[in-house]
Amino acid sequence: MIWVVLIGDNNLNIDYIKNVKHYESKACYTLPLNRCSIEYKDEYISYDFIENLLNYYNKNDMAKIPFKNPNFILMSGSSKEILSKVLKQNNFPKNIYVDDDSGNIIPLNEFIA
Repeated sequence: MIWVVLIGDNNLNIDYIKNVKHYESKACYTLPLNRCSIEYKDEYISYDFIENLLNYYNKNDMAKIPFKNPNFILMSGSSKEILSKVLKQNNFPKNIYVDDDSGNIIPLNEFIA
């Protein structure tokens, strides 16, 4: 499983993500506790809204996040390719940052480049 944390403003939430058309997906499942899963032919992506993740980040990390009250969504998937494919969709939110769990918190456009 591959994962990243999506970081956005107050508009970034599970409902917003569910309303993004996931091209070539077979189904979208709403799960309890602010979660959803997108099913593809042989792969999947899951989104989990995470509250109070601010305690996880240190002062240096927080300086990289340009949002006053950020929202966090854990995006996980069965492969790096499916995550990359979705993040590169022209309809995916662009004004977000990505924590790649390698010490990088960068704008989405830099992450997918």
